[in-house]
Amino acid sequence: MSERRHRLLLVPFLALGLLAWAIPAFARSETGKIHVYVRPVQSEIFLDGQHMGNASWDRSLMLKRIPPGEHTVSIYNTGYTPQSSKVTVVAGKTMALHVRLVPLSGMVNASWGRLQVKGTPRAGVLLNGKTEEYVVGHPHEDILVPAGDYQTTVTHEGKDLYSGAVNVPAGQTSVLKVNGGQTKTQSWKNAKTGDIQRFHGGLFHTWLAVPPVSADFSANPTTLNCGQSTKLTWSSSGAVKTEISGIGAVPASGDQDATPMKDTTYNFTASGPGGSVTKTSAVTINNTFNSTLTISPQEVHYRKKGDKVLQQDTATVTWSAGNAQHVTVDPLGTVQASGSQTVTPTPQQATPGPVDETISYKLSATNDCGGSETRTASLHLVGSIEPAVTAEEAEKDLGLVLVSVFFPTDYPERRHPDGGLLKSQQDSLSRLATVFKKYLEYDPSARLELEAHADVRGSIRFNQALSERRAARVKDYLVGQGASGGSIDTKALGKKDQLSQAQVTELEGANPNAPPKTRAKAKRANWWAYNRRVDLVLMPKGERSKEFYPHNAADSQILWQAAHPRWRVVQANQ
Repeated sequence: MSERRHRLLLVPFLALGLLAWAIPAFARSETGKIHVYVRPVQSEIFLDGQHMGNASWDRSLMLKRIPPGEHTVSIYNTGYTPQSSKVTVVAGKTMALHVRLVPLSGMVNASWGRLQVKGTPRAGVLLNGKTEEYVVGHPHEDILVPAGDYQTTVTHEGKDLYSGAVNVPAGQTSVLKVNGGQTKTQSWKNAKTGDIQRFHGGLFHTWLAVPPVSADFSANPTTLNCGQSTKLTWSSSGAVKTEISGIGAVPASGDQDATPMKDTTYNFTASGPGGSVTKTSAVTINNTFNSTLTISPQEVHYRKKGDKVLQQDTATVTWSAGNAQHVTVDPLGTVQASGSQTVTPTPQQATPGPVDETISYKLSATNDCGGSETRTASLHLVGSIEPAVTAEEAEKDLGLVLVSVFFPTDYPERRHPDGGLLKSQQDSLSRLATVFKKYLEYDPSARLELEAHADVRGSIRFNQALSERRAARVKDYLVGQGASGGSIDTKALGKKDQLSQAQVTELEGANPNAPPKTRAKAKRANWWAYNRRVDLVLMPKGERSKEFYPHNAADSQILWQAAHPRWRVVQANQ
C-alpha cells in the first residue's frame, strides 16, 4: 500500500481521535468543582443530601462534575455541631469551601457496644434513618453506640451499598462486612464504659460515640373541661426527629397548647442515630355539666274577660350549664351557658272557662367533646277566661254607686291638710275605690273627676284654697286605697256652682237619710253643710254622685255644725 494511501487512511482515524478527546473536554467545561476543606478530619461530606465521602488526612475532598447553580454542602462529624453551606457552582470553575466544625461539650454515657463496618472507606454509615442527619461515620472507624438493634445503611454517592438490621450487644463488637452483608459478634478488648468523649481522632485509630436518645414529656393539667387547653412541655437530646402524636413534627424542646376534644394520650417520640424514645401523657376530658333549671314562682295567674287581659303574671326562668358550648332552653331558644329570662305565659286554652295548664321548659346542653345533658322544669298557670261584659253591665254587677263626700267647716286646714275626712266619709270612699278598681278592668278609659266646693262663707281666695285641699284629700285617700291616680282628675270650684237653698230643700225631700227635726228648721246651716262637699263624676259617661247629706252617719253632727270644730274633735273622728 502506498505511503499516500496510508496517510489518507490515517486522517479519519486522527479525526476520530481528536473528536473523542474533544467531547469529554467539552463536557467537562459544562460542570464545575467544589473543593471542600474541613476540620476535623474524617468528617462526612454531603452534597444536596447525598453522601460524597469524608475528609482525608489532608482535611479536604474534591467534589467533581457538579452542574452549575446553587448547591448545598453539609458537613457532619459525631461530637460536633453540623454545618450546611450554600455554594454557587460555575461551569469550568473550582469553588473552595472552608468549614471548621464546632465541638459539642461534655461527655456521653451509655451501656456501650462497638460497631465496625468493613467496606468502602469513603462510604457513609447511617443508623436508624436514611437522611444525612443520621450519619455517624464511615467504614473502618470504631462506632460506639448504646447497646441495641440498629437499622444500618451504608451509602455513597446516592447508592445504598448495604441496608439491614444490626444488633450491637453491650461490651461486644458487631462487625458488618458490606460486601456480602455478613455480620458477626466478637469480643471487645478494652471495652468502653460510662462517660466517654464524643469523638477521638488519632493517627491509627479513630472512634466516635453516638449519644443515646433521651426525652422528657408532660401535660399540665391532665384533667380538662371541654374547650380548655393543656400545655404540652417536652425536651430531648440526641434526637434527629421529634414528633407528638396528633400534632406532628415539633422542635427538639419546647411547649405548646393543645385542646383535645376527647380523652387523649399524647405520645412524644424522639429518634436519632442513637435510638428512639417514646414518652406518654394522658389527658382526661371532664364531661360533667352540673346543669340547673329553675322557675320562680312556680305558679302564676291569668285572667281574661272578653278581649281584655285583666291579669297576667310573670315568672323568671333561671338556668346554668357549666362545661357546655351549646345551650338551648325550649321554648326560649338558644341561650348563653348561664342566665335568666322573664316569661309571661299565655294559656293554650281560648274558650271561656277556668284555666289550669302546665307549661314545660327543657334545657339541653351539649359541648364539642360529645357530652350532653338535659333538665326540665314546670310552670303552673291558673286563672280564668270570661265572656266579654259591657261597662254598663259591669257597673250594675259591681254595684258602682257614686256618693258625694262632705267635710266639716273649714277643713282640711292649711296646718292639717290631711285632716277633715271623717270616718263615715272614709268608709264611703273605701267602698268606691274597691269597686272602681274592678270597673277599670272592664273600661280602662274610665276616669273619676272630683269637683270640690265650699260654702258661701269666707272670701273667694280662702274658699278656693279650701276646695283645692278638699279635692286633694279625697284623691289621696282613693289612691291610698289602691285606686289608680292616673284615672282621677280634680277640680276646685270654691264658691262657684253653689247648690241653692231651693235645691237643698228639694234634695232633702228625696234624701233617704231623713234629717233630724232640729236640722230641718236650721235651713241656713243645712244649706251651708250641703255646699261643703266633693262631688264625684264618672267620665266619660258623665254620671254624677248622689248629693244626699249623710244625716244618719255617726259623725254627721261634726260634719253638719256651722261652727268650726276643734281639731282634736275632728282628729278623734277620722
